[in-house]
Amino acid sequence: MLVLWTIGLIAGAIHPLGYLALVLELAAWTWFLLARGTLDSVRAKDLATAAGISTRLGMFLTFSGAVPLFLPGRLNSVLLGVGSLPFVSFSSLVSYRDVRGALHFSAYPPLQWIGIATGEGALRVVATCVIAIIAPALGGLYYWRYANAHFDRLIDRPWRQVVEDEKVRELSDEPVHSKGQFSVP
Repeated sequence: MLVLWTIGLIAGAIHPLGYLALVLELAAWTWFLLARGTLDSVRAKDLATAAGISTRLGMFLTFSGAVPLFLPGRLNSVLLGVGSLPFVSFSSLVSYRDVRGALHFSAYPPLQWIGIATGEGALRVVATCVIAIIAPALGGLYYWRYANAHFDRLIDRPWRQVVEDEKVRELSDEPVHSKGQFSVP
């Protein structure tokens, strides 16, 4: 897909801001899914469980983009599709004509073309794209840090809890003296 987007950018069919948004969304969602899939695989006791969890998550995130298409207008918003990479990619994949239209119309025309007639403007679409970059990136960071911090426990390797004295020592400003090593103030 990245090759096709790059060809579209070079040919002038895709606006550079849309291309940048697409690349950032792809990177953020790839990071999130890799971190979450790795954590699920480490937690699972067998291969079938790990594959099932990851597949369910992928399917949920893919098909959640249909939510804005099926809800009635008064309950609907483009922000409901923020969790779906296909929906957000469609929203980000803008041409020069789409950008020009977004500046002239109060309602974003591509949303009306696909049947989301909520009258939402380009600002809501941009907010959706920004959330779709930041949220999975932060989620991926959280899952990665959790997996690193709890790896020994997750794979049933022996681990030791942090003792209260060590916590107090970490929080204090006093130098730590151990095994004959002294610090000079």
